[in-house]
Amino acid sequence: MAGELSSNLTNGKTWLRGLLIILFAVLYGVAEFIVWVLVVLQFGSQLITGAPMPRLLVFANGLNAYVYQILQFVTYRSEVRPFPFSAWPSRGLDDVRDEERAASEREAARRAAGEAGVVERVER
Repeated sequence: MAGELSSNLTNGKTWLRGLLIILFAVLYGVAEFIVWVLVVLQFGSQLITGAPMPRLLVFANGLNAYVYQILQFVTYRSEVRPFPFSAWPSRGLDDVRDEERAASEREAARRAAGEAGVVERVER
């Protein structure tokens, strides 16, 4: 137990992840500020022109996906490091969620196929 604890405390990958979590917490705060700037700009545009600005809608789509990626990484739901360690999300949040759902379904199917093989071997 003590050896395992010592090993866990000296694991460089764990400490790197901790530093990245702090970095992404700061970036999350910046992104949150930008979201509120977008809210004010889009509301102003709606008031003045009657419609939101299309270019900001596209940017907001990527920003939403980026915030989602940050949250997935810092909560250990993903090992993929968000921007600036990977590309800025060019797709929207729905596309990212659809990809994750499809990957989860493929993984579940793979596990189920593996478990079925184990059951089949046990029955023999």
